Amino acid sequence: MIKNNRDKMQDLNKQIVFTKNKKFIEIYLINENKQVIEYKTLDQQANIIGNIYIATVENINYSLGVIFVRLDTCNGFLSFKNIHKAYYTDNKFNIKKNDKILVEVVKEAYAEKLLSLTTYISLPGEYCIYLPYSEKDNGISQKIKGDARFKLKQLMKEFKVQGTLIMRTNSMQATPKEIHADYLKLIDLHND
Repeated sequence: MIKNNRDKMQDLNKQIVFTKNKKFIEIYLINENKQVIEYKTLDQQANIIGNIYIATVENINYSLGVIFVRLDTCNGFLSFKNIHKAYYTDNKFNIKKNDKILVEVVKEAYAEKLLSLTTYISLPGEYCIYLPYSEKDNGISQKIKGDARFKLKQLMKEFKVQGTLIMRTNSMQATPKEIHADYLKLIDLHND
């Protein structure tokens, strides 16, 4: 079925064609040179928002302001605004085709749309959430009030966080040692 569609499209100038089968939505992008660039994404996916993957750059489209990437089982895209400044050198991308980048799913694929991704990842732990590429201030759950909030603020100052750390509600019942261990586990996870 796909081969027939591809054969029919050879004489077209520029086109995007979507073909559905039981497992995938197949997307064919055809440029003016009649080159077919194929992207696939899962049609029926489990909730994968927040999942983190190592993605391979497939194509960079400057006119659309997006990068198309390949994951293990599907494909997605990153808009330029969702790419951390660590991937820039002198206001220019230092990302090329076939590069590996760390991405997080922010919006699932649906209909003919690909997964929406970001390089601003968040790593949730038991007591805190670590955002290694965020430039925002550290935070504490709004449910934590009074003295507990003050103690957690003081504790975070001791950690010398690179990125952003957010204390979850259940951190109120944890010891400083447990929170610190959770934070170190998230840093190790990120560094792996």
